[in-house]
Amino acid sequence: VPVPDTARQVLRELRYPNGCLLTSLAQSLTRIAGATISPDAFRLSQVPDPLRMRIRVVDATGRELAIGRDLASVRKQLWADAQPTWQAIDDARFNRQHITTWDFGDLPERVEVSRGGLVLAAYPALIDAGASVSLQLASTPDAALLQTRGGLRRLILLAAASDIEPHIEWLPGLGELAALGDDLGDREYWKARLLELVADRAFLEGQPLPRSQPMFERMLATGRERVGLAVQDVVPLATLILESGAAVRRELRAVASSAWLYAVADIESQLAELFPPDFLLATTWRQLQSYPRYLRAIQWRLERLASGNVARDRQWFAEIDARWAAFRELAAQYQREGIHDAGLVHYRWLLEEFRVSLFAQQLGTLTPVSGKRLDQLWAKLGSIG
Repeated sequence: VPVPDTARQVLRELRYPNGCLLTSLAQSLTRIAGATISPDAFRLSQVPDPLRMRIRVVDATGRELAIGRDLASVRKQLWADAQPTWQAIDDARFNRQHITTWDFGDLPERVEVSRGGLVLAAYPALIDAGASVSLQLASTPDAALLQTRGGLRRLILLAAASDIEPHIEWLPGLGELAALGDDLGDREYWKARLLELVADRAFLEGQPLPRSQPMFERMLATGRERVGLAVQDVVPLATLILESGAAVRRELRAVASSAWLYAVADIESQLAELFPPDFLLATTWRQLQSYPRYLRAIQWRLERLASGNVARDRQWFAEIDARWAAFRELAAQYQREGIHDAGLVHYRWLLEEFRVSLFAQQLGTLTPVSGKRLDQLWAKLGSIG
């Protein structure tokens, strides 16, 4: 079918506004072609700039606030200018510190804030401040949800520590567990992390985040009944993760062949991403359950290298290396800028599954993954080159 004729036919079928453009295009082309066309088939990264929409945001006086051809980058420009003002908002509802109980009324998912004649959406968030909680505004709903989970976990511990702490304080293997993770912290550090993870598992896992004090109180009552089961979930998994991590590090230290140095550097980079100081809380429970499999895959990789499988390992390494480096660079940039991107998080864990599919295929993956699928997702993130 000639491209201009097809384009005209698609345009006649599209209705504005009507959902996602790529989905609508794929549905229309599927009807025309008589074959399934997926939205993933579109390579937006290959569209030349002259064919991209130029977005210009102005305030009430016509002053230009942001400009670009990518909506995500325009949003980042706006938030880069607006974000420093959030903590200075003269509104006690969304600028409070030293909160130790739910005494701030309802927590809305979204509010509107006027700045320089421009109305911006903002997202109230509870932020863990250690011994208390702060209430501030976040720039995106994803960031607000992530921060609020941590803030709620702290409020839970302030309200229910006496229900949780005895389970951890008298844990027979707490000293041994701390020894396994002594590169991250001492006994008190691991006691605090386990308390937080048990609180998360018992009170928050699988539950909608409360938006009012009555909802929070109901969550406390329900969670107290699940503390014992949460301890039974958390302690064995945390022990297995730390034992497996320690075993991998011992094997890395024993590597003597210079032919493997590239692999050792790659694995050390992988371990650095798997084990940041807050990994028990920064990682979802579903992903934590995959840590033993990820670590076993590393061990299988080292075993195969020891048996002389260096050439094949280098081929597999080439599949992961550039993608891994690009991810780490963008993740570091987002961390500096305070950006939380759920799409990048999803890509990060697909990379981990991709490693399993390359180096330890027999262990299986949580989801189908391939280099092609990773590249399609990366193109959607709009982060290449």
